[in-house]
Amino acid sequence: MFIDDFIEGIRSYPKAWFFISQHRLWHFVLWTGLFSIILWLSGIYAAWWLADALNNYLFLWFGENLWQGGLLKQIGIVLLLIPIITLMLKFYKYFVLSLFSPLLSIIAEKVQEIDTQQKSPTGIRVFWNNFMRSLYMNLRSLVAELFLTAACFVIAFIPIINIFTPLLLLTVDSYFWGAAMLDYRHEFHGLNGKDSMAWTKKHKGLAIANGIVWNFLLLIPIIGALVGIVLSVTAAGLAANTLQKKAS
Repeated sequence: MFIDDFIEGIRSYPKAWFFISQHRLWHFVLWTGLFSIILWLSGIYAAWWLADALNNYLFLWFGENLWQGGLLKQIGIVLLLIPIITLMLKFYKYFVLSLFSPLLSIIAEKVQEIDTQQKSPTGIRVFWNNFMRSLYMNLRSLVAELFLTAACFVIAFIPIINIFTPLLLLTVDSYFWGAAMLDYRHEFHGLNGKDSMAWTKKHKGLAIANGIVWNFLLLIPIIGALVGIVLSVTAAGLAANTLQKKAS
């Protein structure tokens, strides 16, 4: 089950690309992509600035002799960048989920309407309820993810086991991103928060796969931030529909 769900989650990204092209949804990519790039570049700049500032503080604290030739200072920046960028990516993710929540809901609804030939209820009240639901789910996920991330950093101090820390961090981060993308689809089909989480836990392989591909897309400068979000929410919806059809 897990492997099948995971494979479907990976395969859904090429499907999402062709789906967006076929139904001319690239205007959604443009709007989300531009704002995403601004957030992504701002986060990278902030991470570098913070790492440099902390490193300069250590430079002054321990003395100039320790940083002979500036080599250790550069090494210090790199070592500080790793945890800082990790945290930056997490907060970037939840900034995206919070700021783009209304737009992601619209995109998910459009995908579901095309793929399932169903119509969702509309109106200001429905829109507001969906927006508040998304904020609540995202906040809940953020607290849970930060707790699990802290646990992973604790594991990093345990010999032998600590070699799995990067994989654990990637898995945790990917699961919660995928869960958020799936929740927009579940929202369309009327699942409440509890049922949405239960469905995602049952198909955790899909959630993890969706988040892993999104994380790797972010490694592609500019392009990943431009297309990643819309591809991710589209892929999640299409994959979940496929699994639902197989189960019925």
